[in-house]
Amino acid sequence: MSPESRMALVAAALAAIGPISLAVYGPAMPDIARVFGVTEEVIAPTMALYLAGFAGGQLLSGPLSDRYGRRPVMVAFLLLYLAGTAAALLAPGVATLTVGRLVQGLGASVGVAIARAMVRDRFDGQGAARILSLVGMVVSIAPALGALAGGLVLEVAAWRWLFVLMAVYAVALLAFSLFRLHETNSHAGAGALPATHVLRTYGRLLVDIRFLSPALTGSFGIGGLYTFVTVVPFVLAGPIGLSPGLIGPAIAAQAASYFVGAILSRALLRRHDSQRLMIFGAAIVLVAGVVETVTLLTVGPTLVGLVAVMGLWAFGVAQLMPGSSAGAMEHFPRTAGAAAALMGCLQMGAGMLGGMAAHWVGDSVSGLAVVPLAMAVGCLAMALAGRRGA
Repeated sequence: MSPESRMALVAAALAAIGPISLAVYGPAMPDIARVFGVTEEVIAPTMALYLAGFAGGQLLSGPLSDRYGRRPVMVAFLLLYLAGTAAALLAPGVATLTVGRLVQGLGASVGVAIARAMVRDRFDGQGAARILSLVGMVVSIAPALGALAGGLVLEVAAWRWLFVLMAVYAVALLAFSLFRLHETNSHAGAGALPATHVLRTYGRLLVDIRFLSPALTGSFGIGGLYTFVTVVPFVLAGPIGLSPGLIGPAIAAQAASYFVGAILSRALLRRHDSQRLMIFGAAIVLVAGVVETVTLLTVGPTLVGLVAVMGLWAFGVAQLMPGSSAGAMEHFPRTAGAAAALMGCLQMGAGMLGGMAAHWVGDSVSGLAVVPLAMAVGCLAMALAGRRGA
């Protein structure tokens, strides 16, 4: 196995904990709302706050891994994840479940932030883009398997068993981090991490077009996918009338499309610049957003229509993510962890805001007709702005 492939598999295994925890839980949301006797609006924050924890946690885990190393920070945050999983597993009501999901998100944030930083520690430029493309391809399988597993579990057992599955994966990942993960951060050093330094680093990144344009392009794309995961289960269970066991496969379709798109993007990167591929992917996302809005406003929600749009959107995101991820970190080798963390925060934050905005618009169908299209426009606008800035 080549060094690129080895790094890609390690990074994918670390990064997958967040998407798995998201996808496994999605099909259960309508069922949990029924069990606790609450409405869609009450249970939706359990997903939104998971994404909030995922977003905010990366702002901590990334800089901490820059200062103290990737491995010790990974171990600490996985322990935090297990604590949140236990709280959610034993939750007597929605309030405790929500807190548990928030803590879970904080712990899971370490995987994607450190995985990207590890790639930047060892590779750069087109090499990093190729590895991140392969990471995306491997990680894209995880949400599909997670959604399928979640739906299958709900057919034969109670929703709490979903958190048992999450705990098993986290324990395996913790054991790998303790006994097999090698430190990749050659700049790590001892001492406290000054908060002012972290804030200045984030401030510099947020005003640097070299970071901001690719990071926001990916954020609108990924945020749209997480908006679908947050809202679509209620549409599938409500107007369309699917059982929990079928909601999982329907959601998994977008992960399968991402997998196919990632294979294609990896091949295209051998011939085309990652920035051009990023614009191409953003254009596909915009097409998906337009089709989604027109279909919902004219025909209404259908299973085929939702699955097709999610698949097309995911395919476009697979094209833009290598350029987005590599481009956002390429010029910041000594603060790669912070850049990866802020990028991940923006992505999860976009997903959280997208899901919440879809519920604020009104019913789930109206939200899906408005919010993804707005995010698709932002995705292409940021990709084009980066080209002009360059």
